[in-house]
Amino acid sequence: MATTTTTTTTTTTQGVWVSSLCLHTEGFPKLLYATMQSLGIHERPEYEGLEYEEHGTQYCEVTIYITPSETYPDPTKAFSMTTIGSRFTDTYQAIAREALRHLCQLYEDPIANTPMKFFPPCDKTSPTWIARMEALQAPDADPTMKYMATYLLALTDHLDDRTNEMKKCISRAEGAERYARGVYLKYVEAESHAADARSREAAIANSLTTTKDLQAQQLKEAYLAVRPKRMFAMLGQEPVILEGHPAHPPRRRTNPAPPPEDHEAGTLFPATQPRGRVDPHSDDETVEGPRQRRSAAALIDEVD
Repeated sequence: MATTTTTTTTTTTQGVWVSSLCLHTEGFPKLLYATMQSLGIHERPEYEGLEYEEHGTQYCEVTIYITPSETYPDPTKAFSMTTIGSRFTDTYQAIAREALRHLCQLYEDPIANTPMKFFPPCDKTSPTWIARMEALQAPDADPTMKYMATYLLALTDHLDDRTNEMKKCISRAEGAERYARGVYLKYVEAESHAADARSREAAIANSLTTTKDLQAQQLKEAYLAVRPKRMFAMLGQEPVILEGHPAHPPRRRTNPAPPPEDHEAGTLFPATQPRGRVDPHSDDETVEGPRQRRSAAALIDEVD
């Protein structure tokens, strides 16, 4: 299978737009061109397509352009169609088949004189198509044509069912991909919020530590500032401030106790101060002079 293509200069971020006439492509493109010639459309159909990747899935978009017939001139019958596949090879076949069905719908009366009269159109409820199918069931109809047409219609119905089922699967897959992307975005957003929360928690913990340290320093400074004042207040003095810092009050100096006086040998009792002597027969107190120290020998003599 060969395909003649011409590449245009139009490019996108996903790929390159390709223009092709599918001159040697077998299958539906060749059948489409043969049907166009039988209807008087001599210009070849032009295929323009692009292969690209979206969310990890390969896609191919192809558009076909068909000119009006010269035998049955009608400018409104020029049309273009677009379909999406996965590669150029399968998308060319799909778009050619859709264009052939649409062509049979547009030229449903002239198509009856061509071998494509039993190719199913887009609308199978049209009166022309229903009459054609009823004529095929006539007893005098060609059995070969009858069975081949029946087989072709059965394949077409089966292909349509499979195509619709595939479209549903593609739709579910695309929905699952969108849901997965949404979940991933929510996960990324949750991770971002968690990182912000951890950052705020670390900042709050750092701020709390700094506040505790500052409070402890302030309490220490307040204690050092109040302590000298309290001590000076106890002493009845004003605290001395040196360059903004209170100085601690000087400690009291206590004079050392004087050494004991040396007494004369044999002295047992220290000298006493004069005191008054009370006369029991008088209300007045009489004061005697100071007593003289006496030695131990004198005291012994008095006892004797």
